[in-house]
Amino acid sequence: MVNTVNTAAANKGGSQPDETEFTTMKIASKLAVTGSALTLSDAGLALAAAPSASAAEGYGCTYTNSQPTLSNPSSGTAVYQVQCELNRALSNSYATLNVDGSFGSLTQAKVRAFQTCIHYNYDSSVAIDGVVGPVTWNDLNFWAYNSDTAC
Repeated sequence: MVNTVNTAAANKGGSQPDETEFTTMKIASKLAVTGSALTLSDAGLALAAAPSASAAEGYGCTYTNSQPTLSNPSSGTAVYQVQCELNRALSNSYATLNVDGSFGSLTQAKVRAFQTCIHYNYDSSVAIDGVVGPVTWNDLNFWAYNSDTAC
């Protein structure tokens, strides 16, 4: 995978990554698919070739970039994306969701588990409501592509 600043370690103390950290992590994750490396310099952002055989295998969630508000009984491509990201963001101690594009009671329960984890460990302003809105999407996007799991 691409080497980036480990914002997870820096943020476990309670603060969320700022927009620059989040954007850097998201770009680095997307670059892993193409086998490119992300480097930062005083002059700005530069790309360099650094193919990796396992880069594409570690990425996984490429269903859509759309991030609508989702709740039970939503369905479609964005639900595939949220189910995949939930599976990546939470540790193996949580049951793996079947990525089927249907936001049912199991997906809702896993969303609540993720929100509870974030609420009590990182950001107490996160609502525990089982709805994937802008705040939950933001946290999912960060934790699904971080080297650590949120919980």
